Amino acid sequence: MMIRINLLPIRELKRRAAIRRNFLAVVGGFLCVLLALGGVAWWQTSRIEAATKEIGRLQREKQRYARVNNRIRRLKQTRELLEKKTAVIRELKRRTSLPVHMLDQIAELIPADRMWLNRLGQNGGTLALQGVALDNATIAQFMEALAASPYFQAPELINASQQAIAGQNLKAFNMTVRFSLPKKEQAP
Repeated sequence: MMIRINLLPIRELKRRAAIRRNFLAVVGGFLCVLLALGGVAWWQTSRIEAATKEIGRLQREKQRYARVNNRIRRLKQTRELLEKKTAVIRELKRRTSLPVHMLDQIAELIPADRMWLNRLGQNGGTLALQGVALDNATIAQFMEALAASPYFQAPELINASQQAIAGQNLKAFNMTVRFSLPKKEQAP
């Protein structure tokens, strides 16, 4: 009988095979990780490119809307200016019609052939009236008519005195009264 001796280093071969398997597993795992990282990087890059394109598109759209916004702002400024001018024109029309209405009202309210005005003066919103009347009752009637008019407020008799004119004893008077347009005419 013969003894056989195996001179091949089996343990060494098994150990080398195990190291090779482990090395291949580590390299394979490393390659898988690299592949996964490469995929994530590619995905992130594509997302960044898409976001950059979207930002560019939004910037162009913003510039287009900026021109529109500037035009809207200019139109609003023009509209405000026109509204101010219109308000000034309305106010001027209202003010120019006030003296006409005021004189028309005074002409209507003066008792015919019983009262005459010698002087009419304006200081701001107040009228100063100076004239003569046949008697005190005529002056009182005129003051009541002024108070009832929508154009006049708070008539006030400053003085009344006897005065002889052309052989007639008449009542000379001075009065003040505030005037303004009635509320319904003030609204545009």
